[in-house]
Amino acid sequence: MNVVMNEKGELIFTQEVKDAWIKALKGEYYKKKGTGTLRQSYANGDKFCCIGVLCDIVPELGIDKAGGTLRNGDSYFSFGTETLNKPLGIAPNVVDDLVGMNDSTHGTDSDFENMIPLIEELEVTIVV
Repeated sequence: MNVVMNEKGELIFTQEVKDAWIKALKGEYYKKKGTGTLRQSYANGDKFCCIGVLCDIVPELGIDKAGGTLRNGDSYFSFGTETLNKPLGIAPNVVDDLVGMNDSTHGTDSDFENMIPLIEELEVTIVV
């Protein structure tokens, strides 16, 4: 996947990034949905928030998995949506909606199917 960042280090949300995110959400690796954090690590596998999946497939967002930190120093295992709005290239209210939907369906919905239609509707930036 070709990832494009702007001069401020923010992700430019292209169709290629969007397609890769949706494919990852539909795939087997990210089937275990977690809540409240980007990623939760367990002996039997990791669980991801839908935003955590995007961060995992786009290493350019600055997630340092070895050090467990986001680029701005916040914990990789705990985040507030304000931390992520700017680097993700997605409107803050959409990030909040996705996180809220992810967390509110925990226990009733083990995959990301309910979030995919919202992600499919997101506008993308065309890079020339």
